[in-house]
Amino acid sequence: MNELEIQIGNEYKIKFEKGKDLDTSVFKDLYLSAARNVSEILNQQRSKKKKSEFFQESDYNNVIAFVGERGTGKSSSMLSFAQALIDNSNSQFESTLFDNHPIIRACNFHSIDVVDPSLFTQKDTLFEIIISKMFLSFQKDVNAAKETSDQSEKRKIIKQFQEVFKNLKTVHKEKKEIYEQEVIDVLAELANGTNLRQSFHELVLEYLKYFKKEKGTLLVIIDDFDLRISEAYSMLEDIRQFLIQDNVIVLLACKMDQLAQSVELKISKEFKELASFKQKEARETANKYLEKLLPTDHRKNTPKLILTSVVTDKSTEYVNKFKIKLGNEELVKGKTIHEGILQLIYDRLGLFISYPQVPENFIVPGTIRELVDIVSFVHSLNESNIAEFLSYFYSEIRNLDDSTVEQLFQDIEQISPLYLNEMVRTSVGEKYNLSVPQNLKVAKDSFGTILGYLEAAKDSLDITERESFNLIAYIKTCYSIRVRSTINQQDWVALNYIMQNELLRQQGSIFPREATTRFTRDVFEFSGMNELQKSYFSHDLSKDDLLFLGCFISNYGRQEIATKRPESFNDGNFLNKVGPTVDYATFNCLSFIYHLGGHSNLLENLNIILKDDKPSYLLDQIKIWPPTKSYYLFFNAHFLQEFINELSILSKSYRETLGNFAETLFEYLVANSTKALDAINKRYPFLNFDIEWFISNPIFTYWEKNFQKVNTMLNRVYEQQTTRMETEAGRRNLGNLARTILSKNRKYFNRTSGLSQTAIKRAMTAVTDSFKDYSDIYRLMTKSRNLMNRNFEQGLIEFEELLLQLMNG
Repeated sequence: MNELEIQIGNEYKIKFEKGKDLDTSVFKDLYLSAARNVSEILNQQRSKKKKSEFFQESDYNNVIAFVGERGTGKSSSMLSFAQALIDNSNSQFESTLFDNHPIIRACNFHSIDVVDPSLFTQKDTLFEIIISKMFLSFQKDVNAAKETSDQSEKRKIIKQFQEVFKNLKTVHKEKKEIYEQEVIDVLAELANGTNLRQSFHELVLEYLKYFKKEKGTLLVIIDDFDLRISEAYSMLEDIRQFLIQDNVIVLLACKMDQLAQSVELKISKEFKELASFKQKEARETANKYLEKLLPTDHRKNTPKLILTSVVTDKSTEYVNKFKIKLGNEELVKGKTIHEGILQLIYDRLGLFISYPQVPENFIVPGTIRELVDIVSFVHSLNESNIAEFLSYFYSEIRNLDDSTVEQLFQDIEQISPLYLNEMVRTSVGEKYNLSVPQNLKVAKDSFGTILGYLEAAKDSLDITERESFNLIAYIKTCYSIRVRSTINQQDWVALNYIMQNELLRQQGSIFPREATTRFTRDVFEFSGMNELQKSYFSHDLSKDDLLFLGCFISNYGRQEIATKRPESFNDGNFLNKVGPTVDYATFNCLSFIYHLGGHSNLLENLNIILKDDKPSYLLDQIKIWPPTKSYYLFFNAHFLQEFINELSILSKSYRETLGNFAETLFEYLVANSTKALDAINKRYPFLNFDIEWFISNPIFTYWEKNFQKVNTMLNRVYEQQTTRMETEAGRRNLGNLARTILSKNRKYFNRTSGLSQTAIKRAMTAVTDSFKDYSDIYRLMTKSRNLMNRNFEQGLIEFEELLLQLMNG
């Protein structure tokens, strides 16, 4: 199990992993690989034949490089590993990291302060800085120990420092100065310079002995090695000439490609005067140089963070335990990185974001440093300033290098609620070259319309179009932020403009059409209440009955103007309208969720609408059923799509044995909502959606209490669905369709064609399916097709006659 922990308040400090944390760290495999290298280095050191021998660069390498991109944890992992080496001799050391390396457990490691080349002055060299840090460490210890320290040991190590300094001084002296001296003096000076490597070796031995690390190893730790670009080559030369020897292990952190470029640049400058010089040769020389000094096996690549349990690339690392802590409080515990970030966003902002559909997710960055940035940023926010979260998305969107996309998101933030939906629909359509799907052709752009349109855009993509998948997820998120902001501000007028009473505008997307009639059960048009009540009820509907039905109405108006200027249910007096002014209404199976929130004028205007002051049981229940955090999830494009998807999966598992429309709808909405919300809770545990609260809503409880009466009303509404046959335009379209089909299938009605009955039956099945949108015709076609199985000739005759009748109107 690999863990990653971010501590709020200390998130920008380098994190040292200690003890058992090393065994579950996201860097565990890196630590184990580095431990193997250390063990090999120590074994090489112990295999020397003579004590006086020290290693040459050609047969030995003691450098381990922690490499990776900026922010991937190079420094943290290197320093944590170094600390583990130092602590491993302690009896309290709890990690199992070195259990398979007894030579490491037997070694005493000592470290000087971390070397940071980015802080060097122009004249500093790496070797000089290392010597000075060794002396500073020695000096601090001497000052702390004072009279208790062994004076003879101090004198020995000081003498060795002086020897190294003398040799170092000679190395940096101009040759001209040396050769102006007497011959004997010149030879002595040159010998001193040659002996610098040996004198440093002896200094290391005395140094370790002074710090009670006999038979130990000095750790030289160099961070951000590649940041001092101009001096990278000279620092590498210092390592090659002076530090590759026994009793020393060098740990360094760098970005490998940047280091390679620095070396290549140096080599290019050295050889650019040569006529035969080629840049390719400089690159190859640089790579060979680095391969010798930093062998591939000694390069520890920091892992890429992935969010699935399937690991196909050895350079990736699956993080299956992610923690975000504030002091001792665990804000997020035991989650994957993705789930942890989504939980933090939901906890702090009330904003839900679903898992991505492509491997490259759009919400979790690719490096630890960027991950820390988003954790710190989100934790600093709350629901009242959720809009500030858009700034994070803008930084990501700018990376797409698409000015039109950036403008889209600026519009989402700034445009009036009156035009938000239209702007999103138009922009997405232009981006993905989408025409408006037939089932989304409505007079108003509602929340449900936008949801359906975004799904249509996503469905038009190939799975390889990852950037586009992420872009749609960006749009869903920013759109949901805008909606949530209106709720936080209690701007119900703006919310009404955005929602338009419709959480759903995807006909047939949740519940399957009825097999016999092909009527849709999700969103459909029906005759107005005045006509409905006159035709089907011998008694008046009660106030509660009308309110119940009204909660499923998303808009209404006159049939001939409905597609041009529909009125929403909460904008007028639908329930007491009479005559031809209300001969059209839209039943929407999810609209009740919106109406239950009390954001519309429905509740306030109810008594005016019904023209009496009689109490309403259902109204009272709605008023005492307050919206919760779970309720507002339905106003989030990510969550609502998850809910719709789950309902759709569940409804497809049913056979046509549930009964009439009302009984079927009750089963779909009540029973399936429970299962769908439970599935979402399992997928996103941090939501903790209150299912019992939702199922106890007044619509469901009233329905259960008045099951037969309510079902009778709903079934009558369902029977009043408007089909294309009910309009002149529909009949014309039907006639054109029949003419086209008859023309294309003329050969099947020719008795001398020689076609088999099987081929003709198959063709008539296809003809029947062409009329699925015309329920009455579809029934007749199905009847004729079934007749062909019993009486082939008679059934075919009926088929042809029906097509001719349709063609002729």
